[in-house]
Amino acid sequence: MASPGLRLLLLGYLGVLSYPEVSGISIKTDNENVKAEEFKEAILSCKYTFSKGRSLRIEWKKIQPQGVSFVYYNGEFTGDLRGRAEMLNTGIRIRNVTRRDSGTYRCEISVKSEEGQLLGEATIALTVLGTNFITWASVNKLNDGVLGC
Repeated sequence: MASPGLRLLLLGYLGVLSYPEVSGISIKTDNENVKAEEFKEAILSCKYTFSKGRSLRIEWKKIQPQGVSFVYYNGEFTGDLRGRAEMLNTGIRIRNVTRRDSGTYRCEISVKSEEGQLLGEATIALTVLGTNFITWASVNKLNDGVLGC
């Protein structure tokens, strides 16, 4: 069991991370619920403000039931977004989105400053709207099949 002093220190640290004004960095997004048509593009925005930062680190992650996976890490895109995505300042443009891209994304920004490491994050839900194809078939008297969609 942790001592009361250690518990108080831990609660104070968690409080600093929970309130951007206290931690010195504020992260926001233009749209927390992005909807995009399949095979088009989606833009996930992530904007920040902070005071007196020196070194900025940006990471994007996708939150999935089986765990968190990196999307943008160490200055490059990973996985199936490699070659389909680009950075827009601190946001992401994903081209040719598919239904597999749907999910929850988290933008994490950390800044080294005189006060120490400052952290902030924003969460965006991406929903890719699939194209519904209606298929019909007809057979004429010559038994030539016609398939359309």
